[in-house]
Amino acid sequence: MSVTIHEAKNLLALDNGKSDPFCKITGSFTSQIFQTKTKKKTVSPIWEESFAVYVGDLEESFTLTVKVYDRDFVGQDFLGETLVPLGKILVSENGYTSSNWFTLNPETQKKKGLVVVSQPKPINYGSIKIGLKYIPLGHSRGIILKSDPDKEYKFDKVLGKGSFGVVRRAVHRGTGNCYAAKIIEKRSIEGGHKRLLEREIHVMSRLHHSNIVSLEACYDTPKLVVLIMELVSGGELFQDIISRNEGYSERDAMQYTRQICSALAYLHSLGIAHRDLKPVSKSIDLPLFTFLGEPTSQ
Repeated sequence: MSVTIHEAKNLLALDNGKSDPFCKITGSFTSQIFQTKTKKKTVSPIWEESFAVYVGDLEESFTLTVKVYDRDFVGQDFLGETLVPLGKILVSENGYTSSNWFTLNPETQKKKGLVVVSQPKPINYGSIKIGLKYIPLGHSRGIILKSDPDKEYKFDKVLGKGSFGVVRRAVHRGTGNCYAAKIIEKRSIEGGHKRLLEREIHVMSRLHHSNIVSLEACYDTPKLVVLIMELVSGGELFQDIISRNEGYSERDAMQYTRQICSALAYLHSLGIAHRDLKPVSKSIDLPLFTFLGEPTSQ
């Protein structure tokens, strides 16, 4: 889900009729905390900043909290907050987009597991304009297909095997381009494993980075789920490390470290953590580094 903090108006003025406001965004469903830039000496700031917030399995009770603070020399002063319910997003199967003004309220206080709202003071805390954009799984790129993958691809040699399926080379019948096809039997992914697969597809469909393997398409058939991914043929980074008799030079280590950091910085900017970062989950396709292990969201 994309959350955009557009602007605010009529904020409290704490310093000579002006404030230096910034926002913190949190959710009841995540430990992530997002923060806007600070705007100087204004009570009507314009941010126009967007944040990618991972929602996961959206529930009706989920809420988003946006708090506005005034930055000063020794810390920050509270200016107001608003609670944005996300349950209404569930009613739309094709996605949800909105941009609305919300009234800023006094700060809530948590005490012994209960949420107690502070007694409102007879003052106006102002208002803030917040945009929401939510695209359900598969709609962002039209990536989930119900057609027969055998009509589009020829599947030949096995590239690898896992607990829930096999990876084969897939040759597109029209273009001759080669891909890696992760073929998973549905009967092996019931319950929690099914949710993990759905999350993997959702996350990978959002990623567009030169150092992260891309998901080209996903086929949902009665018996199988087939993920068509970029084919990377350079071999594992781990094998390259142990096969070099002369060891890795500083230049080589710097090259791969830079590309790893670039990919991780991109993932983190989307609120995604790669929780299996090790040399055997990487592939070398010189001169670029590519992830093979799928990233997961938190």
